[in-house]
Amino acid sequence: MDTLLATLTGGALAAFPSLFRYVTLASHLKNEIIAAQSDSLIPVDAAPTNLPDSVILFLMDSCGLSQEEVCGAWGVLRDTVWNIEQYDDAGLRDTFKLFGEKYGHCESLWPPSHLCSNPACSRTSKGQKLQKVEIRSAILYTLGKGPIPVNSIHLECTDCKTTYYVDYQEVRGVRRYYDGIPEILQMSDHHYAERRLLESWRHGKATAWLSSANCASIYRNLWDTEMLKMPPGWAVKPNIEGRHVTYGFVLISLLLDCARQGEALYLPHTGEQADRFKSAMVARNDRVRIYGQDASLHKCTKCVRIMRDESETRMISAVVMDGVTVGRPRCGEPTCHKGLEKNRDCFCIDHSHLIAKCCVNGCGANARSGKKTCVETDHAEAEAIHDARCKAAWQYAERLKCAAVANPKYGEAVDKEVADLLEEEDEFEQIKAVFGRRRTHNEQLLVNPCGVIVARETFYNAETIPSSVEFIKRTYLRRNQPMPNFIIFDNNCTLAKHVQRDPDFKDTGLFVDVFHHTTKHSKSDTFCQMKCNPHLAQGLKAEDGVGWFFNTSIAEQTNVWFGGYHSICREMTGVMFDFFLDEMILIRNIATIKRLEAKDVIILN
Repeated sequence: MDTLLATLTGGALAAFPSLFRYVTLASHLKNEIIAAQSDSLIPVDAAPTNLPDSVILFLMDSCGLSQEEVCGAWGVLRDTVWNIEQYDDAGLRDTFKLFGEKYGHCESLWPPSHLCSNPACSRTSKGQKLQKVEIRSAILYTLGKGPIPVNSIHLECTDCKTTYYVDYQEVRGVRRYYDGIPEILQMSDHHYAERRLLESWRHGKATAWLSSANCASIYRNLWDTEMLKMPPGWAVKPNIEGRHVTYGFVLISLLLDCARQGEALYLPHTGEQADRFKSAMVARNDRVRIYGQDASLHKCTKCVRIMRDESETRMISAVVMDGVTVGRPRCGEPTCHKGLEKNRDCFCIDHSHLIAKCCVNGCGANARSGKKTCVETDHAEAEAIHDARCKAAWQYAERLKCAAVANPKYGEAVDKEVADLLEEEDEFEQIKAVFGRRRTHNEQLLVNPCGVIVARETFYNAETIPSSVEFIKRTYLRRNQPMPNFIIFDNNCTLAKHVQRDPDFKDTGLFVDVFHHTTKHSKSDTFCQMKCNPHLAQGLKAEDGVGWFFNTSIAEQTNVWFGGYHSICREMTGVMFDFFLDEMILIRNIATIKRLEAKDVIILN
């Protein structure tokens, strides 16, 4: 452009604003110009000789030029148009809104190339570009410009039948997302979002406990005027919903995970969008459970103490374990950990026959028609009492208030049915029954004293000692990692008795947090006082012998953050529940490590 400006004189210089407008607008139509060329052998990296009629008409109208001037300018400026760096501003977008629609030119989402990239296909080697074009109306949700009407362009290779989209290519029913993270991602059939917007939602969930419904609500409220500016008759309305946010969140999270692993993301092309991600999410969940979080091996001078004496240098590590009540629906068979097909189901597929059985614990008789209990008088009376409780909403006013606060949607409290709140185990004198869905008991966390979350595990029935021991062993020993020198746990006095002959724990001190030891553990419990008293631990106290080197209350502090997901997660399926919480932990760990580095904490690995 500088070279062109230097050659302009007199009247040509006076016409420079029109020429600049011409070059700017034409540079945004390079894809349209290439696609419209009837000759498939035309090179895609050089400006073609001729402009398509629709582009000529658009430039005539938007630049106030005649057809002769448009075509003449193309002969002179086409190389400049092809090589100039594109820029975007409100005026340019307004021009396309004003003049582009009637000629079929609005902002478009194109695949990254007009050439087939399938190495088994000979089309590109023959110098042929992709000729088959499909155009669909869509909405692009942006971070800084609001919702924008766009055309989604698909290019198909007629030789190998590979179809190219803005963010992935598809062949034989399988999507392969492009390497790296595309700047535009498809949330559903006609709804796209900028990567920056998806990442803002992702971080909003991790730092402010934003649900998908509230992310969508904030976006609609923020850009309500822009939504009213859609072209009349545009086929797609900018009605962003929570499900779109969820789809976008899962997709960007999977792509980021694949980028960290150095792999490409493959998803099925057919089927419902809600089911498309399931197999990839399950694979990610399984990998995290087997190999741990990315930061599970983290070590720094806040969670590892380096002690030196005349003979040796020792590194002493500590971890804190605690549970937090964040539950989800689960199979009603007490020993089953298989996921539900739908979150409203009471049993998994393997135990679906139990829905026809009496719901009283220990009773296997068939339930009465339309009822959940059998003909046994006591069981039938228990169900009648339960139903009466559900109908007596006034007796549960306080519980309903808590539920409304705990289940915010669109920034407002949502009323919950009493039956939903009484779906857990109900007790009637000697009879216990489950009239609705069972829920998982709690999430168990292992947290480094520096705040990095090492591991998470779902406990299904209770925070039992055997489950806690298995959790610890799977986190460290099953991954060929050394056990920490200290494990801090509120119930370590019981855990210590359980593992006192277990060789895996012989070099690990099991102590209780200072606050809990002082306030909640009996001084008359000799075993607790001798084995779990933190004051007796060599290495826990600070150099001055008064304070404490490790922050042993970190799990309680982490639970405050983690517990904020209670209302968001309570209706998730098992796959989504694990995927979502693992992603939240990943984001928090990254932020925690950045904070530690900013405070000049030394990272040891």
